[in-house]
Amino acid sequence: MTQSLFHLVVQKTADQNCPYCKLGFDAEELAIACPRCSTWHHDECWAQNGTRCTIYGCGAFEPNARPRPYEPLGLTRIGPLYVRERYQPATTDEPGWRRYFGWLMRLIVVSIVFIVGFGGYLLLRKEPTIAGAPRPAPVVTVTPTAEELTRQGIDYRANGQPVRAWEVCYRACVILKHGPACVQLAELSCKGAGAIRIHVDVANRFYKFACDYGDSSACSLHCTTSVRR
Repeated sequence: MTQSLFHLVVQKTADQNCPYCKLGFDAEELAIACPRCSTWHHDECWAQNGTRCTIYGCGAFEPNARPRPYEPLGLTRIGPLYVRERYQPATTDEPGWRRYFGWLMRLIVVSIVFIVGFGGYLLLRKEPTIAGAPRPAPVVTVTPTAEELTRQGIDYRANGQPVRAWEVCYRACVILKHGPACVQLAELSCKGAGAIRIHVDVANRFYKFACDYGDSSACSLHCTTSVRR
């Protein structure tokens, strides 16, 4: 009933599964036992696995197994590829005098362009003048002195412009260090004229500035106003 030395009949009592397909064996089914590890395989599974054992590390072949014949893959041999040569323009040897003449012409053209461009730049920078036309008077910036700023502050204060008076006197006092201007700032701060907020400490500081800047009459002045707006 066996086809070869290792083809046996498996009874119903067999509890082993085929390691190739992971399925069990039916009664009186043709199977193969590995000659090395005695592992049972289905007849078809043994053939599909190349007539050898499926167990890793065993790999025993059936004694009557034969290697498969060589089967060509049907590939077509391809001949050598044709490589196109790179295009190279024909070169002609020019005489030496022609090359020198070409460089000379280029140099002349570049020189002309540079001269024309530089001359145009100089003409644009030069202001056009008309014969007999009066020249504009130069603008002279006059910086007012500390005395002039102080007088302006007194005038602004007399005209009811305390904020403007504060601005010019502050410039004369703090920047130009003019004593009378510091006295005007102290009086404006002490009296709180207009929109100026009363601040006794600030007023006394301006009195001290006036004393330090040479106004001895302000050394004994102090603001004692306690009115708040």
